[in-house]
Parts: sequence; C-alpha cells; structure tokens
Amino acid sequence: MMKFDWGIRTRVLVLALVPTGLIALVMGVYFIGARVNDLKSTQLERGLTVARNLAYASEYGVSIANYTIVKRLIDLAQDGDKDITAIVIFDRHNRNAVHLSE
Repeated sequence: MMKFDWGIRTRVLVLALVPTGLIALVMGVYFIGARVNDLKSTQLERGLTVARNLAYASEYGVSIANYTIVKRLIDLAQDGDKDITAIVIFDRHNRNAVHLSE
C-alpha cells in the first residue's frame, strides 16, 4: 500500500488545486459544447433562410421552365460564400433541374 508523507502545505495545495482544476475542466468542456451547438443551430437557421428566399425567388423561373434565370439566382445566392457547398433546384416532376456544387 502506498503511503504519502505530505506536509500540511502540500495537503492544503492539493485540496485547493484539484477541485479547482476539475471545475475548470468541466466548465470548459460544457461551454465549448454549448458554443458548438449554438454554431450548428445558427448554420442550420442560415441555410433554411437561404433556401426559403431562393425558393420564393426561383418559383417563377421553375414554373416557366426558364432555368437560366434560376441558375443566375443560385449563383447570386452562393456569391462567394464558402459555407454554401451545394444548391439543388428540382422541377415539378422532382427531377434535378439546376444545381451548384463545389
């Protein structure tokens, strides 16, 4: 069996620093996890907003089957944004009409 011959100073330091370190570690993990979840939900909201706006704007182009208008709208929606990796617009028969992917 291991026996520790720690003095009073060492015992007090251990009893003060170990719980403090554990609390700091647990709080760090919690706050990092909370921030990651916030970023995920923000990105999802942003994607839904872009999709909703693009759906409204491209409705006319899809209904008259003028996909050059829709392609232009997709290019404007992406417009150098690195977060948008793919946009797909389907026609009324659920066929891939226009797409943008990187």
